[in-house]
Amino acid sequence: MILVYLVDTVWTAIAAIGLGVSVWTLIDGYFDRRALRAPDVVPSRPRDVIVTINLRTAKASLLLHGFFLLLGGLALSRPSAVVVTPTYVVLVTGYILVAATNARAVTLNQLDRVRLRRMAS
Repeated sequence: MILVYLVDTVWTAIAAIGLGVSVWTLIDGYFDRRALRAPDVVPSRPRDVIVTINLRTAKASLLLHGFFLLLGGLALSRPSAVVVTPTYVVLVTGYILVAATNARAVTLNQLDRVRLRRMAS
């Protein structure tokens, strides 16, 4: 039972962190789009495409982590009668790996964007 509670807690924590980073990325993407539409900015198709890609990625990550957070909240709020089997361990490990990998990638992308802005200013 303790293992299942630990898994649910880790799952929920990763989903919450991923959701927070996804919101940051989405807001940042909208700021980028607004900055590119300023009258003093020379239009650039590659920059517009990059902003669109970043917004699309942020929305997908927001959906993924929002869904995982919902599942984690449901798992923590209900008594669990899960029997820990090898299949359970493989599935849980896979889901946590997907969420953690996505959260890491989006976070690193955001940190790179912050560094790029600092270099540009």
